[in-house]
Amino acid sequence: MAQHNRNNWHHIPGIGGIMATGLSTETDLPEDWQEFPHPFSTQNIGREFVTENEFCVLIIPSVVTHGDYNVLINPNHIDFSKIKITSMDKFPFDKRIFN
Repeated sequence: MAQHNRNNWHHIPGIGGIMATGLSTETDLPEDWQEFPHPFSTQNIGREFVTENEFCVLIIPSVVTHGDYNVLINPNHIDFSKIKITSMDKFPFDKRIFN
């Protein structure tokens, strides 16, 4: 990721043999990462993640749910076909978010 210090990228041990990395803390992200509309800085992170194709999975802090993480999956990565859905749970969206 060209715009970010590689020392801030933490290698996460393979998830079932899948190459994963993450921005594990908010300090690893650009200062404007929580702004809306979505800033170019975070869009650049996603674009670089997909185009560099080094990792299959990117784990990043959630803007919406503090303390949770989002998992982005790169469909272009060679390990993509190894990802399997093993279970699904309904997510209890708070209806107040959509009003």
